[in-house]
Amino acid sequence: MKQNYGLILTSMILMSMVLFLVFVSEGREERILLELAAAEEIGNERPAVPSEEEEPDIGFAVSLRYESYTHASPYYIVLSSIGEIRAEPSMTGTVIAKPRRFEVLEHRIDSFPVSEPDTDLLWYPVTYATDAGSVAGFIEQSELSVRRFEFARMEEAVAQLDRYSTRGDLAYIKSHGDPRGQNAYGYPSLNDEEVSVPLPDGTLVRYLFSNGTKARVMVVGTGQRYYVESGFLGDEPVQAITKVIVIDRSNQNEAVYEKNGNTWTRISETLATTGTSGRYSSPTPLGFYLAMEKREQFYYYKDGTTVYQGYAPYAIRFTGRAYIHGVPVDFRTSADGQRIKPPMQEFSKSIGTIPLSHKCVRNYTSHAKFLYDWFSAGETAVIVIE
Repeated sequence: MKQNYGLILTSMILMSMVLFLVFVSEGREERILLELAAAEEIGNERPAVPSEEEEPDIGFAVSLRYESYTHASPYYIVLSSIGEIRAEPSMTGTVIAKPRRFEVLEHRIDSFPVSEPDTDLLWYPVTYATDAGSVAGFIEQSELSVRRFEFARMEEAVAQLDRYSTRGDLAYIKSHGDPRGQNAYGYPSLNDEEVSVPLPDGTLVRYLFSNGTKARVMVVGTGQRYYVESGFLGDEPVQAITKVIVIDRSNQNEAVYEKNGNTWTRISETLATTGTSGRYSSPTPLGFYLAMEKREQFYYYKDGTTVYQGYAPYAIRFTGRAYIHGVPVDFRTSADGQRIKPPMQEFSKSIGTIPLSHKCVRNYTSHAKFLYDWFSAGETAVIVIE
């Protein structure tokens, strides 16, 4: 009997030593708890997105409410200083029109590009609107850029966001202070906070759980999981996303969708200009963002200074230093040195051509006003694709 008690006591001591060694190992206890929480998160309570069986039957429709500056797909942007439209698909063809750089040419319906015999030249059939009427002809491939409204890719992104949104628990990254350009930092592991990735202001995330000072989140779109300081999650709730603006950096255009029931309806499609790389500019970042606020106008600085250069009307902010807005307007100076604020400008020929902005997304001013009036706080998202 005593021998049995001795064996039991010995076993208990050994078990206690094993448990002690496990839990005093560096980061072991925390790792176990977090892995269990993550496993519970993935397996039971909050799956990343609905399973195929749970996915709602999402549909898409078209009912345009804004129809200015629409273009059939494909369409063409003239990139040479002065293009030459010819009557025939040949360098010997008669030049019938000379569109300037950044002008938009429409594709001729039921026509296809033509190869010039005995050359490497490819000619696109186009129509060009002039003051005298529409001109139909051909323009050589090197003089233009082919653009399309890639609605299938846009709608795929909208559907992806919808799957996240319908599960609830969406949040967004909200950096502190001046909104001119901040990131929060996401940590893949709490065991090594020297390793982190920047998460741009406005980034939509799915809240998973919290361990106190940090929250575990999943980035909408990529599905990547990080820990972020709880203070960097927005205070305002993200309601069910029912309005989405999709920006296509490759084609320099955008489409706008609104949800009713399980149907997303495209309500506008137009051209847009995104950000470019430069000393004082950067590309409009890819990703899924919450449209956080709107302003009737905002002032922008002259590069490298804190001197106001002009204003942009009807602005919707979706990340640090990035708004969707109307045509920017520079201030003027009177003869006596006073600043003059010119009226709003509707059109700019550079919209929809090549990336030119500092980071924002430029729209025709009438479309920016359309979005400004349509915007709903907590329900509107911006998706930037490429």
